[in-house]
Amino acid sequence: MTDTHILEAIFAKLANIEQRQEDILREQRVLYRQFEALFALYHHINFRAPLLDLRGWAASPDLAAILATHIRHTKPTTIFEVGGGHTTLISAYCLEQLGTGHVYALDHDKVFADRTRENLARHDLTSYATVLHAPLKAYEINGKTWQWYDLEAVPADLVIDLLLVDGPPQYAQSEAMVRYPTLALLGSRLSPHATIIMDDTGRDDERRIAEAWLSEYPLTLVRDYDQAYGESEKGAKVFQMRS
Repeated sequence: MTDTHILEAIFAKLANIEQRQEDILREQRVLYRQFEALFALYHHINFRAPLLDLRGWAASPDLAAILATHIRHTKPTTIFEVGGGHTTLISAYCLEQLGTGHVYALDHDKVFADRTRENLARHDLTSYATVLHAPLKAYEINGKTWQWYDLEAVPADLVIDLLLVDGPPQYAQSEAMVRYPTLALLGSRLSPHATIIMDDTGRDDERRIAEAWLSEYPLTLVRDYDQAYGESEKGAKVFQMRS
């Protein structure tokens, strides 16, 4: 091996070490952000049972804190979650603090829907929340077929003040942008100045959905919790409808 090749190998190893150091620092910032968000949740909410597993598939603590902040600020009467779970608990606790309102959560998987119902009962929140089991079905939107939740499960007269978009799951789906149909199918049920929170906007699919929504609907991007800067573990965007 020539001296040039040796130097190139050394520089390549140094570049790998530097990249790994940056990755570790980024992971530390994200982890610290999750602790901050979790402490904030426990400061503002008096949980009556343990709040566990706020990572991975479940909503991260930072999303739960973002949701709680916007509920306290906007005081919605009706919250609608496309994809429920721990966020349903957070929404219900916040509405309980406000003394009014109701959260509806869609889940296409009956096992997860039942689990959320059990958690709500464990936290004594069933009077503030309803979990709707809504299997995915085919919809035709702009000449394309999409798989989205069956709206037969949703009350016809529902007027949504705060919409949380955290489903359907994109993982292992052959189709891209699986959450795109949300506004096409729920737009008529949104109140004139409804708030929309979308999770996972650090992913390409959700970024493309956000761009499409902003160009197709009367939306204003209120806040972008950027994954790259550690503001959100998975990225989150907050929109508001313009009447």
